[in-house]
Amino acid sequence: MKVDSADLKVEVSGVRLDAYLADRLADTSRTTVQSLIRNGRVGVNSKIIVKPSFELHSGDSISISQPNSESPLDDAEVMRLEIVHETVDYMVINKPPGIVVHPSPGHARGTLAQAAIAYAPELSGLGEAGREGLVHRLDKDTSGLIVFAKNETTLALLQQQFKAREIDKTYLALVDGAPPSDKGRVEAPIARDRRMRKRFAVQEGGRPAITEFRIRESFRQHTLMEAFPITGRTHQVRIHMKFIGCPVVGDEVYGHRDRSLGVERQQLHAWKLKFPDREEFEAPIPADLSDAIRRARRL
Repeated sequence: MKVDSADLKVEVSGVRLDAYLADRLADTSRTTVQSLIRNGRVGVNSKIIVKPSFELHSGDSISISQPNSESPLDDAEVMRLEIVHETVDYMVINKPPGIVVHPSPGHARGTLAQAAIAYAPELSGLGEAGREGLVHRLDKDTSGLIVFAKNETTLALLQQQFKAREIDKTYLALVDGAPPSDKGRVEAPIARDRRMRKRFAVQEGGRPAITEFRIRESFRQHTLMEAFPITGRTHQVRIHMKFIGCPVVGDEVYGHRDRSLGVERQQLHAWKLKFPDREEFEAPIPADLSDAIRRARRL
């Protein structure tokens, strides 16, 4: 059902946003309301809210907007997904660089999670709001394999397998310079940076983090590496590469201030996944990483 644009004033406190709207909007299901919220169509006090479970307070102002009638589908709904493997229980997607995985402040629409729901509606309501079916995450500018579960049982199983380190992950990283050895293991704890709270760093007292690596190909000024994150900390591979003196090419947060090789994003690719049943998936190397490797060979 189409919901007209509306502005509402909240008279109660402690109620969920989706429950409140479903009660106030006649003939509108809670599922429809949740879809509006997840697609960034609902604001509270002039701020877009993408979590249906958001708690309201008396005096809050709610605004509901509709997409342009000439464009009935959100960008997320028309996003083409590259499905690497799909079963009745889960699907493995090759995420392109530049795509945000799930809604967040400043990224209410056009996310991979929303596109996944549009492709597989059974994901709706599965797991955490805004991250339905999402088993793990990738940074916006990291390309490669990401997994969505299609039911509660599989979601819980796969998340547990990732947590228990039973799923092997292999990344390709094109880095500036070279590591101190052809292969090795980085064990360095990671915590939020005390000086810059929006990023993370190797710090004493941080959460344990382990990354193994080996050189795949060496160039004069760069190295193509395979990285195997044993743990799954935020930005782990990027931070550990910086820690051993060879930051990822194009990494604006942890890399060199001046990007080498003319790249437009961090050259990090979630290349392979191997499940406990030994089934293995691989994402083709994206064009920009292939081009950067060729330029590195010519230097």
